[in-house]
Amino acid sequence: VGAAAGFILKGLRAEGWDGVGVEPNAAMARHAREQLGIKVTAAPFEQFESAEPFDVISVIQVMAHFIEPRVAVEHLFDLLKPGGIVVVETWNVRSWSARMFGAGWHEYSPPSVLQWWSPQTLGELFSKCGFAEVATGRPQKWIEMGHAKSLIRHKAAEGSWVAKMISAGLAIVPDRLQVPYSSEDLFWAVYRKTSSGGR
Repeated sequence: VGAAAGFILKGLRAEGWDGVGVEPNAAMARHAREQLGIKVTAAPFEQFESAEPFDVISVIQVMAHFIEPRVAVEHLFDLLKPGGIVVVETWNVRSWSARMFGAGWHEYSPPSVLQWWSPQTLGELFSKCGFAEVATGRPQKWIEMGHAKSLIRHKAAEGSWVAKMISAGLAIVPDRLQVPYSSEDLFWAVYRKTSSGGR
């Protein structure tokens, strides 16, 4: 779900999985099909249909964008086999970073980001829709400095003096250098379909 240009599906296929994707951005979906040879349907997730149910559905960096999250989670339920699982990654609104930066936290960015979650609130939603939580945790990620610097420059443009100082200091760091990303404000969760749903 939210397959974008198909790179997550490409990685899953390299590990032996077979899968399809759905992505509302038609240009991204076209890239996945034409450049990677991966079947990605260009449509809102809520309109996506499949003749065959799925064993696993990944929802990576998507929960924040749903207009009606419960409708989306109920649709996930309908698309899964009995006992199927959903893997979610999203930002943690109750993280230390979110509390420290307040209104300046990077995920407070409507209109593209509409929902903000914590492990507790996301777990409650999935539970109401017939899922049981299997596990949660924080991802380990690496980020290229070029991407990190672009994010900091964006904050600097908004007038943050701290971001301006950091941006100036990072100018000498190579853009291609990969560094660990502190995923303190990210979390992942795995949910298993267990019942007839909460409808």
